[in-house]
Amino acid sequence: MINSATKIYDFVFRGLLAEEALDAAGRRTRLFPLEQEAETARTLSIDLLDDAHVVAARSMAHNYEAVAAIENAVKQLI
Repeated sequence: MINSATKIYDFVFRGLLAEEALDAAGRRTRLFPLEQEAETARTLSIDLLDDAHVVAARSMAHNYEAVAAIENAVKQLI
C-alpha cells in the first residue's frame, strides 16, 4: 500500500529528474535574454505605458510565475 508521504516523495523526485533531463537536453534558461526582453518591449510598445504600471506588472509577473507553477503541480498531483 502506498501512503500519501510516498506519493509526495515520488512526485517531488520525478520533478527533480525532469529538471535534470531538460537541462541535459539543452533546455534554455527560464529567464529571457536581455535582447529578447527588449525586443518584446519594443513590439508591445511598453515605453508608451505609465512607468508605475509597468513596474507593478513586472513585480506581479514573478508572483504569477510562482502561483501558476504551484497550481499546476497540485493539479498534476491530484
